Amino acid sequence: SPISPQCRPLPVSSGVSVIVPAYHSSQTLPPLISRLEPVLRALDRDFEVILVNDGSRDQTWETIVSLADAHPWILLLYTSDAADE
Repeated sequence: SPISPQCRPLPVSSGVSVIVPAYHSSQTLPPLISRLEPVLRALDRDFEVILVNDGSRDQTWETIVSLADAHPWILLLYTSDAADE
């Protein structure tokens, strides 16, 4: 049977997505990104890094925003700490 327009499969991407959970990681994220970027560039593919602030109460969110401002391939996501709910 034909595929409904609402149920089309997503196109397959040849890119790379890296998801990094971050909890109280304001000091460790910048060096991580510095080390990760050349590795991803060497793959010769499109890439993105998704930094997920997982309810940090330090400067992690501000660090993530700063990194995303400096690197357009960084996406950011903020979640609340599920342990506090």
